[in-house]
Amino acid sequence: MEENNIVVKKEYNSLSETEIIRFGNEFLNEFIFNDEASSISINAFRIVAKIASDLRNSNFSDKQVQQLSLFDTTFKNEMNTCAKFTFKKSDIAVSRNYRNLENALEFLLNYKKGWYTVTNLKGEKLRSYGALLKDVTHSKGYISLTVPVYWLEKFTYLPSYNTYLYSLIDKTKNNKHIFFYLWLKTTMPNGTVVHYNNLNNRYSLKYKNASDLAKGFLKPIKIFLDTYADASFNYKRSGDSINITPYHNSKGNLLSEKTAKKVSLSQSTHYWSNRHKLNKVQKLKLKKGVSKPDLYLFERAYKSFVKDNRLNKIKSTSIVGDDFITKFQEFVIIEYSKTPFAEKMPNGYPIL
Repeated sequence: MEENNIVVKKEYNSLSETEIIRFGNEFLNEFIFNDEASSISINAFRIVAKIASDLRNSNFSDKQVQQLSLFDTTFKNEMNTCAKFTFKKSDIAVSRNYRNLENALEFLLNYKKGWYTVTNLKGEKLRSYGALLKDVTHSKGYISLTVPVYWLEKFTYLPSYNTYLYSLIDKTKNNKHIFFYLWLKTTMPNGTVVHYNNLNNRYSLKYKNASDLAKGFLKPIKIFLDTYADASFNYKRSGDSINITPYHNSKGNLLSEKTAKKVSLSQSTHYWSNRHKLNKVQKLKLKKGVSKPDLYLFERAYKSFVKDNRLNKIKSTSIVGDDFITKFQEFVIIEYSKTPFAEKMPNGYPIL
């Protein structure tokens, strides 16, 4: 039975529009990357993205002990705690269609509804029943809604995450384009091979073979991402499977140049650090060594590193810590030797 007595522990103000938002991989895996996600409308996702945007100054990870402790004491010390958000209807209903807005809110009050458990730092488990939204009201051009602690933690606690282009949501009415984009960025930089039926199931499609799916589904998405997004992809069929290879897309990037470089750099170093289990000192070493102008060189070096490991039947993620830094440096030198700068400055490669 659902509990009606919610405890609002904190109210978050609506923040100004931002270029990028962060979604934790745990949140995406649970909320978006499943066979039910195709039922999430664009308006419903706009609400989700707005919540993530308004929480962008509240993100934390395991290393931010103070923020972790503060979140725990604020939201995990009693039952049925929530955070409250208030923002303009126009932030969601860009066409002023408030009936669609109400449908989106109603959907989020029911989607993935069930019992959820959170555990505080004392090891105590708190269970509550509900969905992403607990309570919703709207009037006079504003929406107020509450998000329970379970989902609030998924928004704010980001042990692993990617950054996404916020404005992309307004460039399409097709929710599948947005959800594919979210998934694509979690596969960067190496990409993946996927059976066409897996894509059929995830996106509620009915294509009879990989060829039809590539033409009817992937090609329009690629055109959309090439035009508007900061990331796109190439694809190649092989029987019933499709090889999807993502890449950073500077031509379609709607970010300012300064933000785009910062995001790309942050994404790459964050990905490599997590994938190869770098400690604090090693992460700092990597961040200092990887500069914005040379990022393309490091990305090429990493692809070569992964390719070489595959040829030698070595799992790339088994190379961790200082061993990864040393090995990565070797491939940076190899890739640098292929550039025109190597002739004039043989030892001018970036040093980790």
